[in-house]
Amino acid sequence: MSNFRFLIGGLCSVMVVAGLCTGCSGDKEQEPSGAVRQMTDNMADKAVQEIRQPLEKAQHARDVANAHLNAVDEGLRQSSQ
Repeated sequence: MSNFRFLIGGLCSVMVVAGLCTGCSGDKEQEPSGAVRQMTDNMADKAVQEIRQPLEKAQHARDVANAHLNAVDEGLRQSSQ
């Protein structure tokens, strides 16, 4: 049983060392060219706009609904006095 644990421990150690060595290979990714970066930025801006637009509409709808509820509450308070 102790030989099995020694074997498993050794294999795990070899795998960890191999993973660390390949992770430190020093190959750097190339920076994208100016045109690619600009296109990516434009697409990201459009994506953000597409996400924000429905959120802003929902917030506006919430504000309108809250204003309506406040008006109804105020009307009920005045009619009950």
